[in-house]
Amino acid sequence: MNDENNKETKGDSVKSEKKARSVPKLVIGVFAVIIIILIIGLVVFGIGIYKLNWNDNFTRTISEYIPYPAAMVGNSSVSYSEVQNELTMLDHYYNFQEELDPSLADSRPTDNFLKKGVTTRKTRELFLAEAAANYGLTVAQEEIDNEFNIIMSQTSGINEVETALADLYNWTVNDFKEKVIKPRIIQEKVGVYIALDEEINKDQKLHAEEALSALNGDKTFDEVALEYSEDITASTGGDLGFFRRGDTYPEFESAVIALEPGEVSGIVKSRLGFHIIKLLEKISADTEADEQFHAAHILIKSKPLENWIVESLSDGKVKVFISGYEWKDECALILEKTETCENNELFNWVSSLGEVAPETINTNTESAE
Repeated sequence: MNDENNKETKGDSVKSEKKARSVPKLVIGVFAVIIIILIIGLVVFGIGIYKLNWNDNFTRTISEYIPYPAAMVGNSSVSYSEVQNELTMLDHYYNFQEELDPSLADSRPTDNFLKKGVTTRKTRELFLAEAAANYGLTVAQEEIDNEFNIIMSQTSGINEVETALADLYNWTVNDFKEKVIKPRIIQEKVGVYIALDEEINKDQKLHAEEALSALNGDKTFDEVALEYSEDITASTGGDLGFFRRGDTYPEFESAVIALEPGEVSGIVKSRLGFHIIKLLEKISADTEADEQFHAAHILIKSKPLENWIVESLSDGKVKVFISGYEWKDECALILEKTETCENNELFNWVSSLGEVAPETINTNTESAE
């Protein structure tokens, strides 16, 4: 009897061990199935987004949680949801405008045009934000608020601004600050940094040194200005007319103040480029604020920010994942594969931040009545 009980006990023990071993296998199997389903789901949504241009509410919701990239700059990406959110905002904007004036529907940009434009602009904004970080350039909230207050001074007040932003873009004031004002400040700061960087502008500085050497030869200031200057004043000897303190860039002003009438400066660097300045005359006054200076200059312009962007984003630095589109190195735009950069109207839309960013907020929405 005891032997039979022992056999039964051993049998139960073996069964328990087998059952215990089978539980982890079952769990692993379930997890494997779940992972496979998730992978299939990701692939299906990827095909839907990139190849089939899915844009329904469910797809947009999924893309908020799964950062499918629309484009990449190096290792950083512009997400599909960022692009879609801005396209949704633009759709809201154009629909509202057409309610006010149905004839505007005829001039509405195509969805394809807007998708290229938005993806390009978000890609450029990402690049400039990373460049600013690399150069140690920051944007304080106070700077953003100050810019907004300047815009506010041209409107009827905060209530009207809030209404206009909601009606036109479905935005809050904070949305406007983050999506419009902050990127603009970043772009301006990077632009100034690039303009003042001597390594980036070494060819321009060399050209300025050549102009200075020509002045030290037998050529007059007027002749060198005509030959070398890239300013619109080149044909008039670089004549800038009269100005007071505070009317020009500080570094330019300091150089002018240090000169006596008839004297010529060395190379003076400003955000515009490299100047060679001649003080023509000075009108003294009881106060420094009332003093007037009459100067001429030879200007070799700094490398334009747009040129620097194009150079920096060439050679495969940008990858585009949206079907049918590609990055064009020669103009730093996302275009259809069959399109060329020449006379492409997308450039003006992107470089002006498009209609997403009006110079001032039009608070007059009453014409809808």
